[in-house]
Amino acid sequence: MASIIFEKGSDKGSIYSLDGLDLVLFGRGEHCQIIVRDPLASRAHFIIEVVGGKYMLLDQESYNGTYVNGDRANNVELNYGDQITIGNTVMTFVNDEIARQKGGLFGKSLGGYLIESRLGAGGMGTVYKAQQISIGRPVALKVLSERFVKNQEIIDLFL
Repeated sequence: MASIIFEKGSDKGSIYSLDGLDLVLFGRGEHCQIIVRDPLASRAHFIIEVVGGKYMLLDQESYNGTYVNGDRANNVELNYGDQITIGNTVMTFVNDEIARQKGGLFGKSLGGYLIESRLGAGGMGTVYKAQQISIGRPVALKVLSERFVKNQEIIDLFL
């Protein structure tokens, strides 16, 4: 199935599964299933609808438009990896496996750092691109894998 990941904007880090939903309304209105907190988003901005097993994006005559991969879109089939832009908000349409990989710490705060994206993973842990919240500085943050948190020898090597 499919998910939407908010990559940029006020809702950055949010991940929504579209699993089991035939029609999802995006916008800043309270009646929307997925609320986009962007002043440039219309109250009812666009719909993603499953038609014949395909995900279709239908713009709802939004004032500022909906863009898929940089092109204004009114009625377009979505493919995994497509970027959807409304105002200052950028979302990516992904399969659920990618959403699970990005999940976990993506968009969360950890020890004074806001996790923005996963850069890579190794034998001891995962490296994330993050912002040091106190001074707004970009950093690479390595997080020890959960399976090692009780092994003091591994923790010492990690440090």
